[in-house]
Amino acid sequence: MKATTMTLKLDRKQMTELERVSEATRISKSELVRQGIEMAVRKYTDGSITREFRRQVDQNLRADRKLLGRLKDA
Repeated sequence: MKATTMTLKLDRKQMTELERVSEATRISKSELVRQGIEMAVRKYTDGSITREFRRQVDQNLRADRKLLGRLKDA
């Protein structure tokens, strides 16, 4: 994925919370902001599902089917 630089302003409380969550989860602040944007996009696009989200769901379903098959045969 090619990234584009974006600048944004956060109030002190938002920045403090972002830093706290970043330190607690060891997820970069940039990644947390990207995840937040993705959540907002999903929320405000009438339930549209992005290709990436659908790909992740399909990948998880395939993995679950394999696991269930192995459990059945055990």
